[in-house]
Amino acid sequence: MAKRILERSWNKKYELCNHPVIKGVFDDIREDIRAGCVFPALREKEIHLYHEGGRILRITAMSAKSNSAYYSKDKENKEVPIEKPLTKSKYDQIKRECREFNCGRLASGKQEYKELWIVSRLFKRFSIWSSVADPVQPKLIDVEVRIRDFQADTWRKIDLLFLDDAKRLTFVEVKRQYDVRARSPRNFPEVVCQIKKYENLLKNDADIRIAYSEVGRILSQAFGLEGFEPPQHIFPRVPLLICRNNETNEHEHAEWLNERLAICAEGKIHSDLVIDGGAIDECVYKNTDPLDWCLKGTWKNLDLNMVFQKIHCREKVSSIEGTA
Repeated sequence: MAKRILERSWNKKYELCNHPVIKGVFDDIREDIRAGCVFPALREKEIHLYHEGGRILRITAMSAKSNSAYYSKDKENKEVPIEKPLTKSKYDQIKRECREFNCGRLASGKQEYKELWIVSRLFKRFSIWSSVADPVQPKLIDVEVRIRDFQADTWRKIDLLFLDDAKRLTFVEVKRQYDVRARSPRNFPEVVCQIKKYENLLKNDADIRIAYSEVGRILSQAFGLEGFEPPQHIFPRVPLLICRNNETNEHEHAEWLNERLAICAEGKIHSDLVIDGGAIDECVYKNTDPLDWCLKGTWKNLDLNMVFQKIHCREKVSSIEGTA
């Protein structure tokens, strides 16, 4: 069988409560997922668990591993097998080291805001698996989505994937305000080319819908959670979600909105598809009101439902105008 651009599968019994490595902490993992502090992602014959900016576990049918790159700058970047059975103290240690490492990067003064850490701020409010998720918001069903680009013989990785009430998938790319890929002063930012490549891959929508038709069923059975219905549609564009550093001043705020977003628009990313996501932790808007979808001006209060309604409607109108 020919490989699809996206694979999502699990080749053993779905229930993980009897997994040889994690069975001792299964209930703890499940509760963390329901609390929105751990996010499960199905891969090709693997399940990955994300927490506080890192991938804490990579689970296969009979084993589990962590990776030192996600929680320690002092250790060699390598896969670390988890001895069975995984104990609660060891599980808590992995989470603690991951959290301390990534929070330490944030406090270093080097502005090294890891995108995975930023993404983790959204788990509690948007995760499809979170029992405390906002019911009116689109549901986050995957992160770090790797899609095969057969033409370039490589993988493309998109940060977020949401499913809304219309059973529509929307991929979203995340960038920090100071990321040079989003701030190029010449022509248009590198992220424009990046997103165009993503959108070209989304034309293989059948592959993507087939892959995610199984995700809800497999992960819900694996962790004893409520699943989700298979997606029916894919939004053909990839919005760019920009998050701000807390010390952004008003001048930088105005420059970003008025100049940088305009450059993105000139690069054929419509301005409505470039989302000002607000500040990561604290509101940086002092004498300037945030856009409507930032609510209180912070990343954690982002109203993605409002954003998606706007960009989906804009794309529909553009399509009608293009065929007129």
